[in-house]
Amino acid sequence: MPSHVSRSSSNGWNRQLFTSLDQHYATMKRLRPDLAWTSRQLTPGRIEGTAIAHRGPRFAVTCSAMRGSYEMKGPVSRTNLALSLALHFPTTGLHWMQPVGAGMVGVYQPGTDVDVINRDSVSFVVIDIPRAELEREADREGLVIPAERVNSSGVAPGRVGAAPLARIACHVGHLHNGQPISLPPGVQLSHMILAATLGHLAAGQAEPQLSQAAYCRIVARARAYIEAHLGQPIAIDDLVASAVTSRRTLHRAFLEVLGETPQGYVLKLRLNRIRQELASPKEARRTVTTVSHRWGIAELGWLAARYNEQFGELPSTTLARRTG
Repeated sequence: MPSHVSRSSSNGWNRQLFTSLDQHYATMKRLRPDLAWTSRQLTPGRIEGTAIAHRGPRFAVTCSAMRGSYEMKGPVSRTNLALSLALHFPTTGLHWMQPVGAGMVGVYQPGTDVDVINRDSVSFVVIDIPRAELEREADREGLVIPAERVNSSGVAPGRVGAAPLARIACHVGHLHNGQPISLPPGVQLSHMILAATLGHLAAGQAEPQLSQAAYCRIVARARAYIEAHLGQPIAIDDLVASAVTSRRTLHRAFLEVLGETPQGYVLKLRLNRIRQELASPKEARRTVTTVSHRWGIAELGWLAARYNEQFGELPSTTLARRTG
C-alpha cells in the first residue's frame, strides 16, 4: 500500500486519505478504474482530503471531500452513466462553465469529457451505474425520468430537496471524518443517495417545493392507503391517487418526511408482516415460501437478502426459533 494513503472501512464504506491532487487521482482510479480525467491544481499549497467508496452489485458510489481549488477534464466513466450530487460547495463551482452549488445534480454520458472547476473546500458524490440498471431502479421506485435528463451530459435544473440533502451530507461527513454512521435497519446510505438523485432527475421545474406540513399530509394519505391494502398489489399510481398528488411530489414527500421512497416504505412494512408471521406460533404450518408469497414476494433469494438487511438474520433463522 502506498505510504501516502491511509485506509479504513466503516458501514461497508472504504475510506482513503490523500494529500495532493495526483494522489487524489490515484486514489479515485483505484476506487473507480473506469475514469480517465486529467486534473490541474489552481490553488497554492496542498490539495488534500478524503475519498470514501461503496461498491454494490448494481452500482458504485464514491464521495470526495477536498480542500483546495482545481480543474478536471476528461471522462468521468468510460462505460457507465455517471451521476454527481454536490453536497458542500461554499463557493460556486463550474461544470461546462455552468454554475454548480450544493444540491445540484450532474449527468455524464459514458466516455464524454467533463469540464469542471471547483474552488475552496468541496464535497460531492459520484454514482457509477449502468444505464439499464438506472432504468430498473427508477421503475422500482415508480419514477418516470424524462429522456432528455439522462440522454445527454449536463447539469439538471433545480436542486435536491433540503431535507434529504442534509441527511446525506451529514452521514457522508461522518464517514469522511472516520466516524460510524447510524441508519435505521435495512436503510443503506448508497441507496439513499441514489434515490434522492433519481427523484431529482424525475422531477420537473414545474413541480414546486411544498412546505413540510404539506409533504406530511401527502405521506399520511399514502400511508393510510398502504396500511389498508398491504396484502394486495400496490402500484405507484394507486399511491398517487390516494395521496392526491403527482408521482414526482409523492416521491419527494416520502424522501422529505421519511427519508426513503414510497416503494421502499411498502417493502419494509411487508418485511415486518413476514417476520411477524414467521415468528408467530399461531402460524405453525406456514413456511417461508407461503408467507413470502402471501405478502407479494415470490423470489426467495431476493427476499432473503432484503430480510437480512432489515433484521440482521435470514427468514429461515426467524422460523427456526419458532419451531425449535
